[in-house]
Amino acid sequence: KRCNKVPKHVGQPPKYDQETRERNLAYVWGVLREAGLGKVLAGELGELRVEEERQGSSVALGDLKIVEDNGYRVQCSKCSSTVVCTLKTCEPCGYDLCPSCCKEQRAEQAKALGVPANQADLCCPLNHRLELKRLGYFGSRAFERCLEKCGGPAGSPSSSPGGDAASDKTSDNGKACGEVCYIQDASSMDIAAFRESWREGCPFVVEGIKGQMLWTPHLMKRAATEKRKGEYTTDVIDCALGDVIEVSIEAFFNGYTGETYFEGNPMYCLKSWPSQEEWNGKLKRLYTDFQDMLPVKDYTHQMGELNLVRLVPEALRPDVGPKAYIGYGRTQEEPSEGSMLQEDGDSTWKLNLQPVDNVFVNVHVSKDAPGSLWHIFRREDTEKLAGFLVRNTDRFAGGRGALKTEGASVVMSQKFYLSSKALALLKEETGVEPWTVEQKVNEALMIPSGCAYQVRNLCSCIRVGQSFFSPESVAYIARQGTSWVSFAAALRLENDS
Repeated sequence: KRCNKVPKHVGQPPKYDQETRERNLAYVWGVLREAGLGKVLAGELGELRVEEERQGSSVALGDLKIVEDNGYRVQCSKCSSTVVCTLKTCEPCGYDLCPSCCKEQRAEQAKALGVPANQADLCCPLNHRLELKRLGYFGSRAFERCLEKCGGPAGSPSSSPGGDAASDKTSDNGKACGEVCYIQDASSMDIAAFRESWREGCPFVVEGIKGQMLWTPHLMKRAATEKRKGEYTTDVIDCALGDVIEVSIEAFFNGYTGETYFEGNPMYCLKSWPSQEEWNGKLKRLYTDFQDMLPVKDYTHQMGELNLVRLVPEALRPDVGPKAYIGYGRTQEEPSEGSMLQEDGDSTWKLNLQPVDNVFVNVHVSKDAPGSLWHIFRREDTEKLAGFLVRNTDRFAGGRGALKTEGASVVMSQKFYLSSKALALLKEETGVEPWTVEQKVNEALMIPSGCAYQVRNLCSCIRVGQSFFSPESVAYIARQGTSWVSFAAALRLENDS
């Protein structure tokens, strides 16, 4: 059957009655308040309050000019954070400042000039005066209603992260994570227990995740060659060299199954295939089959009511996939010689850290054995992990010649894979030991935001992943300075009501 023909019963989004919708909405609002959304909203009004003081009269959000974003995400020119509502901007040069950077720059300038903060003018690097404007993603009334729900203007008790009780709950994200949770049947999952463990940053492995499609390499090969004639090639990554080379589609998938042997037994993986356009086109049936098989669909499905990504405007939305990872694998790890902690050569996805939640499903493995070996690090271990990588950068193949970075950015660089040798040294030096998961076929692995992870193929396998944004992760992410997703989601909830 063709992969772009979708039966009517396949790919239907989750359905909710009115009572469930209201319950979900109340739950989301409760979590957003606990995450300190009132404080974020009040901070957006900081420059508005300054304008009122300067003008000596009230200035409403709706009075501000709207910046034309042309469908692109607007980012602060100083800190690169995503701008959701208000900003100071220079029309001639396009310089933009978020409210937080406005506050910092205003304080610095006021101190240097010896004037009150509200008298300090903000200028771009070309010395043009910045003008206060707002983005047009949401109506001004949506912002005002959000502010009312989350406790009113800055300085009111509720504009803190939800009051004492809520603050106690949010602090749960800071305590030590538990263990990996294994679920045999997604349909019988205790949602309350899931929420509690997920909030604490615990990964989940869910068994029995299987769609209606076979997801075989033969089917994927057919999908890649549909309506094309003759031999043609695709880009693959040679994991030993890090090079992108050209290989025929036929040969790549035959190598996956063992029908073709490449000299030197290289580890190849497909690069950037399929694209989002192909998922939505000739692979539409595979796309819908993947959405159908996902566990905890209220959270993971792209139209799930507890997946806050669906509420974020298109221009602000992160790339959530789905993405396929198709590559060769081998049981034995590439050895590292001398003082080196890791040499390239294995089919891996190097150490990564994301501000979104993720779910990965092994839809096919070439052997009756685990297809993927995962190492997942607890949120509270990120700083120790980063320090270890900084100290040993040159002992990793991916770190040689790389610029020295610090903090979470080194973990997010995707330059490092911690071999068994590196993991042993990490434990010896820092006491940090990751969770280890051997993922089999038809298993879903759910990884909460803020947990660094890496994966190595133990045999040839096809893995499909998708990002989502759960309410439980909001508090953790907001504390890392990435509150714009929850902010945008809340405004959308009110904008649509």
